[in-house]
Amino acid sequence: EIEKELINSKSELKILSQNNDISTFKVIILSISIFLFLIVSFFIFINIKNRNKTLKLNNEKLNYESQLNELIKKEKDLKLVYQSKEIRDFAFNISDKIKILETFKNKLQKVSKKIKDLELKKELTTLIISINQNIEVNKEKVVLNSKTTNYKEDFLFNLKNKYPDLSKKEVQVSVYLAMNFSSKEIALQLGVTSRTVDNYRVAVRAKLGLNKKQNLEEFLANFI
Repeated sequence: EIEKELINSKSELKILSQNNDISTFKVIILSISIFLFLIVSFFIFINIKNRNKTLKLNNEKLNYESQLNELIKKEKDLKLVYQSKEIRDFAFNISDKIKILETFKNKLQKVSKKIKDLELKKELTTLIISINQNIEVNKEKVVLNSKTTNYKEDFLFNLKNKYPDLSKKEVQVSVYLAMNFSSKEIALQLGVTSRTVDNYRVAVRAKLGLNKKQNLEEFLANFI
């Protein structure tokens, strides 16, 4: 009977041991499952995070490109306004000058018809011819100004924008220099002496920060 009990005890111990092994195996399987679940969850989280980051970057890029395009558009509009204002102001000033000269010429012609003194009449005729020449020169200035603006449409805006210290006369001289005009030709267009134009050249070189080896005309011709 004792032997039977011993056998039963051994059987129970064996069953308990087997059950314990099964429980341990279940714990191991469960632990591995949990570990795998955590790893998968981690990668899913990283993937979602990266996807959201990519979407955010794409949205920021689109927003940046939109803002950039808007700035480019505004800059172009500003250039057009600036150029139009420059042309309009110049044309108005010249037109006013031409009107004054035309009015003065007409009055001189009326006076000349009434004068009988030949010497005085000759002097008036010379003056009228001089006025006519002045009118033609001013008309050519309007045409030249239009051609100058069309020559390099961004030149005036970029030059004034990058070098704001340049005066209006210095900007005008710079434009003519970029078109390879001589000092004498520039002087004729601006109504100043060649020496004055040379002084403007020196001032422009200084404000552009050019050294002695740099060619002013080449620098301006390549400036856009």
